[in-house]
Amino acid sequence: MGAAPTGTHLPTVSIIAPVFNGADVLAEFMDSLLGQVFTDLEVICIDDGSTDESAVMLQQYAQRDPRIRVLTQTNQGQAAARNAGLDLATGTYVALLDSDDVFDESFLSKLVARAEEREADIVVCRCTSFDHTSRAETHMPWTIKRHLLPANQDPFSWRDAPDGIIAAFQGWAWDKLFRRDFVQTHRLRFPSLANSEDLGFVYAAMARANRISVVDEVLVSHREGRGASVSASRRRDPALFYRAICLLKDDLRRDMAHYEQISWGFLNWAFDYTLWNIRTMDDPVARGELVATLVRGGFDEIELTRHARDFFTLYPDDYWLYARLLREATGYRLETHPMLHYPQRLIGIAQKDGWLAAGASIVSLASRHLPRRLPQSCRALVHPQPPRAGASLHPPLPRT
Repeated sequence: MGAAPTGTHLPTVSIIAPVFNGADVLAEFMDSLLGQVFTDLEVICIDDGSTDESAVMLQQYAQRDPRIRVLTQTNQGQAAARNAGLDLATGTYVALLDSDDVFDESFLSKLVARAEEREADIVVCRCTSFDHTSRAETHMPWTIKRHLLPANQDPFSWRDAPDGIIAAFQGWAWDKLFRRDFVQTHRLRFPSLANSEDLGFVYAAMARANRISVVDEVLVSHREGRGASVSASRRRDPALFYRAICLLKDDLRRDMAHYEQISWGFLNWAFDYTLWNIRTMDDPVARGELVATLVRGGFDEIELTRHARDFFTLYPDDYWLYARLLREATGYRLETHPMLHYPQRLIGIAQKDGWLAAGASIVSLASRHLPRRLPQSCRALVHPQPPRAGASLHPPLPRT
């Protein structure tokens, strides 16, 4: 392991980067860090049991630059590696980066300047992706959903956007800068999971932060299409994403008063994330098992059976995606895509009677398509049910 910083000076930023068999991309990643305009930093690289030349390359970088510290451990996964890095970090801020990405030279300078200017707990920037082989770039404007955040307000907190504080951001860590004392105060660590581990840390942080700021610039280039480790881990344990959801929910529910304020947005996000994991599963057997579990109500912590369909409205197309999976499992088929006519009716009624009346009318219209025989979990999405104590049958309409 590389030596800890000497003397009394502590760096402003601790960069934490797990490395596993990344020899083919490590130089590009490290050079983008060492080429940062902002130089008051330490780079903590955790070699997670690599079997290629990664460990040798890291030691060579450490010999050339005293800001680099290298920890070598047996393979324990990204979560354990990041937690080890957090235990070693000494900076005012921490950046938890993927060691195959590439960072704009102003990445740290802009995020640190914003964090200090706004006294932020978390700063988020925009990103783009590129293909590992072709280098073709893909824009990713959806990674920050501005319409779910308070307009003309920065910094903001979860209190300013309780419905969107989770859904507005992605559950990965590498486009964010965290104040280390905030991480320590809330005892934030990554859960020990083979995938989806980022979201337990990131969303727990977003849901607790009092000061969040957004730098509306693309400062990260995220590499895609290199290897298949994530896809393989998803095939080995197809429902692991649901375990991640449950762990996050348990963590948020430690403060029930807080959880009740963000629960609508959280549960809508959890439903959407579940649908995404099912739709993108490339193993047909595993996909079939996930669909069957969903329509039987097996993912209970998403609470599909506890709410009426109009509860799940944060992501406008999720009901249609669910209906497609329902048809896959049961043969039930909607006659038309609900998104084709609902907006027109919604706008007309809203202009006349207001948004609450429009929402109630749309739900009533859609419920007429209810099939006679559906699993209980399916009926919960199309039949209005009496609200639970303290719950509203008509949650706030999502911001547009």
